Amino acid sequence: MQGTRPKNYFESYNIIRFILATLVVLMHCNQNLSQMGVNWCANAPILAQGNVAVEFFFILSGFLLTYLYLEERAENGKVNIYFFFLRRVLKIFPLYYLSVFIGYVLLGVLYPFYYGKSYFSFPIFEGLLLHLCFLPHFVIAKWTENIGALYSLWSIGVEEQFYAVFPFMMLFMTKTKHAMLSLCIILGIYTLFYIAVREQIFFTASAVFVRFIYTLKFHFMLLGGVFAFLFYNNNKNIQIVVQNTLFRLFIFVLMAYILFSEKAFDEYNLLQGVVFATLLLIFAVRKPAIPRYTTPFYYFGKISFGIYIFHPYVAYFLRIGIEKIGFLHILITKYPTLYYIFALSITIGIAHISYRYYESYFLSLKNKYFRAAA
Repeated sequence: MQGTRPKNYFESYNIIRFILATLVVLMHCNQNLSQMGVNWCANAPILAQGNVAVEFFFILSGFLLTYLYLEERAENGKVNIYFFFLRRVLKIFPLYYLSVFIGYVLLGVLYPFYYGKSYFSFPIFEGLLLHLCFLPHFVIAKWTENIGALYSLWSIGVEEQFYAVFPFMMLFMTKTKHAMLSLCIILGIYTLFYIAVREQIFFTASAVFVRFIYTLKFHFMLLGGVFAFLFYNNNKNIQIVVQNTLFRLFIFVLMAYILFSEKAFDEYNLLQGVVFATLLLIFAVRKPAIPRYTTPFYYFGKISFGIYIFHPYVAYFLRIGIEKIGFLHILITKYPTLYYIFALSITIGIAHISYRYYESYFLSLKNKYFRAAA
């Protein structure tokens, strides 16, 4: 039985997006405080889950992309590839290139002018060219230091490269009799390739190549796609399983363990990814009741892309303020939690402004081409 997208359009995923974005911000806040000599709860596992959160973002992206592809194909008999890419461009490009512009102005121009030395560890023209070509993950693979706020863009580059092959991969698989099985095979092959490169099995590669492949975590997006197939084709059976109270409790306990424990289930976080993908099924099957006090967090999830993009720049200005203003330095040293509050609050404010006065224009164009875009 083919599934039908819930009327809430996976609205509950917004709060998941916000939680994941917050985990990234918390990790970087923890790192920034440590660099300033403030080691408040520096070893707390929850403050070191930013990388896991990005991997979960990949799973969520793969889930939604796949599900929406399947639904559009069912409704229209085909998927318009041109509009698929146009929607991705209108959603990702404006904020991505704005971040590239801000980063190179601040760190490539103003920083050398103010401090009399270069910030970047890479040739500025070469780095800029790679960023303009959506290869920020190659920048961090080739030059591992002094990348600054541009470092966070690596995951956007990975997403864009996955988008480039995704519709053609789906076009091939959906023409087969066993599309989900085909996707599972692709997932298995790519995972084995990924591990083989990382562990240098069967061949030896350069350090830059290994680091670059390490960023290409396509297996998490493919995993999200597998669970989207599972949900789409077996909606009733999935509902029976995930609405079981004990099963839901078990998954929530596992997620808590993942976020608050120093130990991962496996070195490559694949089992953690399965737990998170199962959590997506739980939220997809049934729209949970939204307490009034949680409503703002759903909006924060809508602007989570901006939170992810702008938080490194907020950290720069916070750190300058702490270094220059003695009272603020004393305050943060005595009450480190204020740093987290300031960083997250200011970032949310800037992301809101960006979403309302900049991104919304491009998103409105996107919605013209698809009434329920990803």
